[in-house]
Amino acid sequence: YSYMLKPEIHTDLPPRAAGRLMLTAIPQVPATATIAEVEDFLLKHTKDLETINYIYITSEEGKLVGVISIKEVFRLPKTTRVQDVMQQTIASVRPHTEGIRVARIAIEHHIKEVPVVDAENHFEGVVPSDSIFSILQDEHIEEALRTAGIHGIAVPNQTLIGASSFELFKKRLPWLLAGMGGSAIAATVISAFQSTLQIELLFASFIPAMTYLTDAVGTQSETIFIRTVTLDRSLRFKKYLLREIRTGFLLSVVLA
Repeated sequence: YSYMLKPEIHTDLPPRAAGRLMLTAIPQVPATATIAEVEDFLLKHTKDLETINYIYITSEEGKLVGVISIKEVFRLPKTTRVQDVMQQTIASVRPHTEGIRVARIAIEHHIKEVPVVDAENHFEGVVPSDSIFSILQDEHIEEALRTAGIHGIAVPNQTLIGASSFELFKKRLPWLLAGMGGSAIAATVISAFQSTLQIELLFASFIPAMTYLTDAVGTQSETIFIRTVTLDRSLRFKKYLLREIRTGFLLSVVLA
């Protein structure tokens, strides 16, 4: 029985990697333990534990072999052995796994925390629910900022509040310049039809509608692309691009 894993030092990992987010004061018991023994162990060491959503079952070598929820501990018969009721199919991550990947695994498998193991399945710790919520919040803010053309803010819920005017200026300027370039191209195209517009003034009334549609369609495409890349890092770009071209064609036919 143990409640304190030997913490591995992962200073070389990014701040939002699993190895930097994990807790190590967590309950772990052998597979031969009974539910009564696990319950007694928890009651004795509650103050020492950082999280008790799950009880982790480890081998003598420290490898993760199973897991059981705290709810099961207080619901099963006291004489039941852990090895008879533990879940052996475990969703886990490595120390270098990105935080957003950890959060996706938690959501996909409906678990409150995600265990961290090394290449040989030695148990190192767990990424708790509060860290997962924090990751999801940061990712949501980053996506919203990227959609608005603001990039390069690493920890948005902290950086945005304390950022200086010059720092925000640098983050916001690039896409505004890109937009100015696009506007210059559009103006050049419109000027090529100046004589036509002078003869048929009705055409000019459609310019605001075209400006709105190009902005709206662009925002839709950008938002969907950012979300798709976030959820699927193995995205086949060529296939995705062809799908977007077909979608754009259908939209243009109907709107035209």
